[in-house]
Amino acid sequence: MRHAVLAFLALAWATPVAVAADETERCASLPTPAERIVCYDRQFPPEHPSAATAVPPTAAPPSSPASPVAELVPVAPAPQSPQADDNNSWTHGLFAKPDQINVASTIKAMHRRDTQNMIFLLANDEIWMQDSVRSLPFKVGDTVRIKNGTFGGYFLTSDSGTKTRVRRIK
Repeated sequence: MRHAVLAFLALAWATPVAVAADETERCASLPTPAERIVCYDRQFPPEHPSAATAVPPTAAPPSSPASPVAELVPVAPAPQSPQADDNNSWTHGLFAKPDQINVASTIKAMHRRDTQNMIFLLANDEIWMQDSVRSLPFKVGDTVRIKNGTFGGYFLTSDSGTKTRVRRIK
């Protein structure tokens, strides 16, 4: 009795799959793309109701050169709001962040030891600390720039091209 129930359940489960496969093969064998699209749309209806009410485009025969051609009309760009120039808009690039930092200053004081991260006090009273222990040729009075890294974090770069990853302390 258990085997009969299991066989019935397996048959009931496999029948819709087999019917769908037959229907898909029938749609694939249709000769024109328009007929195939209509067949697939009947078999797999769209999820959005607005797409279901759309009329499928009819293809013009390729041998009729006298068919009218729609003329392309340029569309004026939408007027930009005053907020479009903010750093919060996506017009500045894919990785644009609202907290972009681009600081140019000079090193007012610095703390350097062999086994510690370098700490920089800039002329604008910001304090930045090096992320990794590296002895680099920065010195008091150097002009430096701090910019965002591509994937987060910040880089301190001197005019000579020396660059190190830093984080803001104050």
